[in-house]
Formats: sequence, C-alpha cells, structure tokens
Amino acid sequence: MTERRRILEETGRLIEAIGQPDFPLALRRAIDALAPIDSYLVLAYHQRRTPVILHNGLKPAERPVFFETYLSGAYLLSPFYQACMAGTEPGFHLISEIAPDGFAESEFCKAYYAPAGIVDEAGYALPHGPGGAILVSIGRVEIDDPFAAQEAGLLRCFLPVVAAAVGQHWPPDAPPRHLDDVQQPTIREHLQAAYEGFGTALLTERERDVALLMLRGHSSKSAARRLAISPDTERVHRRNIYDKLGISSQAELCSLFFEALAEEPAGDAADPLAALLSRRAAPG
Repeated sequence: MTERRRILEETGRLIEAIGQPDFPLALRRAIDALAPIDSYLVLAYHQRRTPVILHNGLKPAERPVFFETYLSGAYLLSPFYQACMAGTEPGFHLISEIAPDGFAESEFCKAYYAPAGIVDEAGYALPHGPGGAILVSIGRVEIDDPFAAQEAGLLRCFLPVVAAAVGQHWPPDAPPRHLDDVQQPTIREHLQAAYEGFGTALLTERERDVALLMLRGHSSKSAARRLAISPDTERVHRRNIYDKLGISSQAELCSLFFEALAEEPAGDAADPLAALLSRRAAPG
C-alpha cells in the first residue's frame, strides 16, 4: 500500500468516528497504522488550569509517575506543554526537536522520562480556544527503536487531518466529550499561578528567567541564546541564584521548585518559593 493511500484510508476511518465515543481509539489506530506506538495520551491544557485527561492509553509502567509526578506540577516543565502554550498553529513535534540541549540531564527528565521507561515521544500540539491546547502524545516504551525519519514524515503529513478531526470532536467552545473513565487526582488549581510567581520576591527578573530555563533543562549556552546574553553573564546569574537560595546545584533548584508548588497560596501575587524558605527559617 502506498503512503498516500494509507493516509487517505486512515483519514476516512477517523472522519467516521468524529462525535462517537470511540473517537480517541480511532485516532490511536490511525496513528498506529502510520508508525507503531505503544503509549498514547490525549490531554487538554489551559494556561490557568491543570491538565484534563481526555484519553489515557499509557503503559502501566508510565502511569504511577504520570499521576504522581507529571500531574502534580512537572507538566509545567515539559517541552510539549511549553510547545502547546507557545504555539498559535497546529504542529507535530518529536521530543528531540523541541527539548533543550541539556534536557537528557535535566531533573525533569530524570524524574519523569527515566522512571517511565520512555524510549521516544512525539506529539500533535493543537491550539484549542483562548489560552488552551490539546496534546495528542504518542510514544514508545516497549518498542525499542525511536521514531525513524520516514515514520516521522508520515506522522507530520497526517497533522492537518488530526488537527481538523480533534477540533471537530472536541470543539473549543464546548466541554470535552467522552472523557475516559479514569480517576483524576485532586490537584491544586493554583499550580500555574505558583509557577508564574516562583522566585519573584527573591530573584531579579533576569535571574528568574534563568532559573526557569534551568528547570526546563537548558544549559548555560542555550539559556544565554534564549535570553540574548553572553554565557558568562548567564553563569553570573546562575551563581547569584544559588547564593540567594542557599543551594549549589540544579538538582537542588528542582527540588525547591516541586516543594514550593505544594505551598498553600497566600494571595494571587505570592511567591511560593519565598513562602517555603520563610517557613523553613521559622523557629520551631
């Protein structure tokens, strides 16, 4: 079967499933016919809310770390979340295309990707109404090989179909339909605000920019490029961050980040990091 014919056949099957309860499974079958996958997840992101699970097709090995780590705040550091929130047009991305240069050594990667056993991941990032996006995440956990260039090409060609079908099935002006019957953990709705306030009372604006890029896995050179400063200047900011927070490594910064996200909010503009360090310094 030619690649063109395969894409046309899968398009027809997917169109027939729009509006039906089995649409998420039909979407998975269509993607799997183009490139084999064994991990599949559909999430609805929003700038002011925690992610909503539209379909959970994760492998058993992925589920504990997904519910305990990712949904508890780690998603804020995910390259796919960042791509979804920054994008204004639908896109297909391999993790290797959007991850920063130090991602493999980042604490996020160590805390999520390594325990989940993810071999490779790709995703369709689809804008979904004001401030929102839908991520169709596909991956390989038990399949040993990453996505080949030909497979990625087919998946990329399928982007207009996926974007149109997802937009019809989950219209931006209506609540998501046919949610999977999975237990969604209780997650504090202040996570996004906590992320936005992290370090604002303790760090300068540029130091905070550097800190957030560090958390997402950027090296000094990569962060410097993003901020249009020299690597030497970036390293000065990095040292100032360590001095102000009383830490000595990126791992300690990541630990502070996740602990600070759990702080109870003390106002819309509160800095959860300042609250955490203040609580630690309080006697008794």
